[in-house]
Amino acid sequence: MAKRRKSPGSARKKLTLKELSFVLEYLIDGNATQAYIRSNYSNCTPESARRIASKLLTKVDIQAAIQRHRDNAIKNTELNLENVLGKLWTIASVNVRDFYDHKGNLIAIRKLPEDVSIAIAGIESEEIRRGAGKKKQQKGSILKKIKTYNVVDALKDLRKHFVPDTVNIGISPEMLKLTMDIINALPPKEAKRVWGIVESQVKALSEKAGPSNL
Repeated sequence: MAKRRKSPGSARKKLTLKELSFVLEYLIDGNATQAYIRSNYSNCTPESARRIASKLLTKVDIQAAIQRHRDNAIKNTELNLENVLGKLWTIASVNVRDFYDHKGNLIAIRKLPEDVSIAIAGIESEEIRRGAGKKKQQKGSILKKIKTYNVVDALKDLRKHFVPDTVNIGISPEMLKLTMDIINALPPKEAKRVWGIVESQVKALSEKAGPSNL
């Protein structure tokens, strides 16, 4: 009986436990050196970890495992680039006036629309008492501070998680347009900073993907 011939793509090398651990640690923050150290290699020097981690990332099986886990994570959580960019657009376009009612009072969190509350990174509350010493009142006004997410940091995270260095991709007109919409919604000074980041990333992608993919 003739043996069935395996297709070239079916012969996938099985990763060792340490290699798999490295892949999973790398997916956490994208830092190859730290991922290598955390993968049961804590006794190695930072320089040695950096050199070996860089070598690991050149292995086809390691690259495939990283991309496979990324693809599965995106599929399982129904998270895609359009979804993330949509949330970035919400964060970029939210206005400070959206947090207050027509009388200038801060709206309760539970009453804020979802497209406004999604931009909140944290809330601080501080009780302000009047007077001094023993005469200080037990109760006073409450000062609340709302902190929103930083769009520049969000774009950097987007680049790290969805544009891996080992994968060549093209940039669709829709993606470019949505990115431009986000930038145009920012204050001029912030928009200039973000645009500088985007330009540098587009240039890097152009060099990797080649003129035919852009």
